[in-house]
Amino acid sequence: SKDSVAIQRKLTKYNEELEAMANTDTLTKLWNRLHLMQYIEKKVSDSYNFMAIAIGDIDYFKSVNDTYGHAAGDKAIIAESSILKSTFRSNDIIGRLGGDEFAILCQEMNEAKFKSHRETLEALCDNYNKTSGAPFKLSISIGCAPFGPETGYDMDKILAMADSILYKEKKLKHKKKSRR
Repeated sequence: SKDSVAIQRKLTKYNEELEAMANTDTLTKLWNRLHLMQYIEKKVSDSYNFMAIAIGDIDYFKSVNDTYGHAAGDKAIIAESSILKSTFRSNDIIGRLGGDEFAILCQEMNEAKFKSHRETLEALCDNYNKTSGAPFKLSISIGCAPFGPETGYDMDKILAMADSILYKEKKLKHKKKSRR
């Protein structure tokens, strides 16, 4: 009957909306941690391509929250997610891990391409700082670890490597800032 078809359509639409809500970070509209990690695990098991995982963490984020309040912190997270979307390609998958931390599954990424993405990211953050009128300066440290047939697909190892590179970059930025 027409009624049962209409009800079935409504249920299907409702289920799709629920699934989208369950998989999406409410603040940034990026994929949330659980959905991103499940996707990465599936993609890794299906893939024979060279890929990379990048992990980014907003620099001095705690001081943004402490100095300007949580609304400013939310603004920084939203701005950084937008900058990440502008920096990476449409076939790269960006997700919010939580807090001020993001992860990107980069398709067919090598060191030279990542260096170019990092430079674009820095330029877009600088532009944001010059044009946004925000009281804080936006900056992100990012670490990238490749994986593929040569390196293997141990996700814990890959994520730990990306995290290690991220924190080396963060330490360098803190050293440079403290020398000023």
